Order: sequence, then C-alpha cells, then structure tokens
Amino acid sequence: MNKGFADIFMEPFLARFPDIKYSYLIELKYISISDYSEKILNQKIDAAKKQLDQYVKSERIIKSIENTQLKKIILVYKGWELDYFDEIN
Repeated sequence: MNKGFADIFMEPFLARFPDIKYSYLIELKYISISDYSEKILNQKIDAAKKQLDQYVKSERIIKSIENTQLKKIILVYKGWELDYFDEIN
C-alpha cells in the first residue's frame, strides 16, 4: 500500500459475490486509560483520518474495490472499551 498498511482491509470477493456493494478500510487506535484525554483522542482521530486518506490512494486499494463503495472507519479504544467510532467520507 501507499506508505503503510491499513489495520483491516475488507476487500470485496467479487469473483464469488459479484453483487457486493461495499468494501472497508478500518483504522484502529488505542489509548491507555491512564493516558486518556480529549486532546489525545482528537490527535488519534486526526492521525487515523490522515492514514485512511493515504491508504485510499494506493493502487492496490483502487484496483481491489472496483465498483464497490469504500467505507472508511475509525475505531478508537480507551483501554479495552470502544470510545470512538466514525465513518468518514
């Protein structure tokens, strides 16, 4: 991929499922409970957005998603608990 790898890339298996509508890029971030603050959360979200925007430019991603709609998702965990979820355009 383009300078890095997505944490999870759910590539559409179009040969078997030609009607599939979506493909997914998921970026996971973690903040320990002791380090957690709103500032750090916002930094993690910004970093994840930049990473996802970078991965989308990868030739491999562009070729793999074909005619599916790509969903870019950010998940931020505080300790073991999901603290933030967003789908970005």
